[in-house]
Amino acid sequence: MSVAALEYRLSTLSALLGVVEALRSLTAAKQQKALSLLPALDAYAGEAAQAMALLHPEPAAADSVVTLVLGPDGGFTGGLAGRIVAALPDGWRPVVVGTRMEAALRARHWPVADVRAASTNLDGLPALAASLAAALPASAGIAVLSPQGQAIVRTDLPPLPRRAGRCDLLTQIPGPELLAAAGRQGRVARLLRLLLANHIAEQMARLATLTGARERIRDRCADLSVQLSMARQDRISQEIADLWAGRRVMQH
Repeated sequence: MSVAALEYRLSTLSALLGVVEALRSLTAAKQQKALSLLPALDAYAGEAAQAMALLHPEPAAADSVVTLVLGPDGGFTGGLAGRIVAALPDGWRPVVVGTRMEAALRARHWPVADVRAASTNLDGLPALAASLAAALPASAGIAVLSPQGQAIVRTDLPPLPRRAGRCDLLTQIPGPELLAAAGRQGRVARLLRLLLANHIAEQMARLATLTGARERIRDRCADLSVQLSMARQDRISQEIADLWAGRRVMQH
């Protein structure tokens, strides 16, 4: 390969390496920001659970089970969507959060009930959790399959309680309304926790993919640098040989 071709390839790969490094830095920042929100979200979920416990709700039997699958919405996540599909129990016709997750299911001809785009912005997760909680039937149990760290985990959310076991709380809000509000907040809090864990898992998978791409590009750049150095040396040697041959011709 000529020196010019090697220089072009090396410059192209160097530019690509810069793009990958920028994407990797952005992904790492998103992951760290999401991780920093976990303590506050856990506290919120704990407060919601305590509020529900004060009402001593009677356990409610689920009249149905709605299945929900959380997965990646963006690219460069390696085999994350495929691992979630592999863990999906037979017979599920889930509501899917994540367009990449939907594509993985459609590719395997898996039936899907509904699709929601996962928010790529952390600020959009509370609204997504609230919209999901509002769309899911109050009387149904919710079976959620989602990534948590490196694992794919099933989480079962109970139906919302219908009757409170305590009516002596000093509040102007009627018992049924208070119970319904507390139940909704508890469900939103748990869904938001799962959505945040899904967001973190997506960033982890993307970071691993980009890190692997970075190392492969660096290795290729190193190989091309060696080839370029050898090609330049060969060219210089050839020029010296040509000059020497020309000098001998002129002397004779």
